[in-house]
Amino acid sequence: MRRNSLRTIVNREFELFTDFFPVLLVNPSVCSSILPLEEGIFDVVIFDEASQLRLEDTYAALIRGKAKIVSGDKHQMAPSSYFEGSGALLDPIDDEIEDHEDEFSDRTALQAAQLNLADSESLLAYAVDKGFVESYLKVHYRSKHPYLIDFSNHAFYGNRLMPVPAKEHYTPIEYLQIDGLYEGQVNKQEALKVVELLQQIMKDAKDSIPSVGVATFNIYQRNLILEELSAVRQNDTVFDSLMAQAGDSFFVKNLENIQGDERDIIILSTTFGRKADGSFSQNFGPIIQGKGHRMLNVIITRARSKVYVCTSFPQEYVGQYPNLIQQKGNKGRGILYAYFTYAKAVSEGNDELRRGILQLLSQYCTDKLYEPAEFSLGSESPFEDEVFEQLAQHIGADRLEQQHSVGGFRIDIVVKSKISHKPLIAIECDGAKYHNSPEAYAWDSFRQEQLERYGFIFHRIWSIKWWDDANGELKRLLDFIRQQDEEEANLNNHVHVATKINISDN
Repeated sequence: MRRNSLRTIVNREFELFTDFFPVLLVNPSVCSSILPLEEGIFDVVIFDEASQLRLEDTYAALIRGKAKIVSGDKHQMAPSSYFEGSGALLDPIDDEIEDHEDEFSDRTALQAAQLNLADSESLLAYAVDKGFVESYLKVHYRSKHPYLIDFSNHAFYGNRLMPVPAKEHYTPIEYLQIDGLYEGQVNKQEALKVVELLQQIMKDAKDSIPSVGVATFNIYQRNLILEELSAVRQNDTVFDSLMAQAGDSFFVKNLENIQGDERDIIILSTTFGRKADGSFSQNFGPIIQGKGHRMLNVIITRARSKVYVCTSFPQEYVGQYPNLIQQKGNKGRGILYAYFTYAKAVSEGNDELRRGILQLLSQYCTDKLYEPAEFSLGSESPFEDEVFEQLAQHIGADRLEQQHSVGGFRIDIVVKSKISHKPLIAIECDGAKYHNSPEAYAWDSFRQEQLERYGFIFHRIWSIKWWDDANGELKRLLDFIRQQDEEEANLNNHVHVATKINISDN
């Protein structure tokens, strides 16, 4: 029996098909090839990574939705053809504006505006130019340490992103000055160091193998690293086994192909360095040309936990970043050198230099600087006040804090650890009205999930239950706090005892 194709099924009984499958996950090409070309046949159409989507590839999908949601980041890379084009990044673009002005001189203003929209570099740019209502994601939850996003936040985003504080103290960026020679478009010393780091990372992994990505400044360096890695794996069976376990969570890519990826650890091989004669060319390709700073923004924000910067850029050139930024803003060689200096400052714990760089970046950021709203430090309800006062009587007000702010979120009441005195337990005083919509419930679930990732332990008290049986709810809350205190004390005792064990060969 001959089966009907998906296209036939969809076009013959579209309403029946969407009754069974109300949500479709497809790329723009599949959408255009199998779905009826009718305006508004879906209630909502959503595009992700829209800065990477060409308008000509997506417009047909766009008109199929009554409501259009275009999600993307204008500070990330445009579609690949934009970077590959002969004029976009390889040559100065000053003359292009004059050419367009001549071209538009014989057209009406409306025609010129329509042509401008058609020439949009991406679907995201088209949506912005067309006047779509804009809203921003302010909470940054990928990076486990704020230093991983601080550079981009100040340089490109007007400091509007709100990272969650680090759960533990560690150095999130390590800067390694390799000073390898740049010969034949590769840097062998850097490639060897990258492989050495991979061996160290994999063999030091305890509970689980971290996901790792390696980013190089050209494809030749990528190929060299893969060759060196293959050679080492052949002679190190333990390392080879660990890399096999890593599987698809490991990659080595050149800059142009890394957008959309994220890993626990990112290793940068900046590739360029002095040649054998001591000369140093500052032509680093697309990353310093035109809108190449978007590429830098992408590669330095891929890591969840840590970045290793392996570089052979001479310090006397890198140190020129203040003058370059003052002359040309947060782009070109200036922003690249500034990141290297920032990475070095973080690696060495030089807070004064790190803060100075961030201040300079904020000064030359083209996005409007974000001014945090003045949140009231007071409670949000009499219910919250009642819970706080009852708790204070039993465990002391010094262990409590109302309206604790963390990474753009606020927590009604936090209970601090008896041992570290850091916020430990999040107490949410929820009124029945707060969760009367699916949207509010979904947002609160997301918020709790993000805060739990950073060590908060949640306990919720519902107002309707509290007013019905305040003593019972208070007892349950105090028992919960006591249980967490005991678990933390036991864990701390085990760690303390372990440090006293001496192991001797005798």
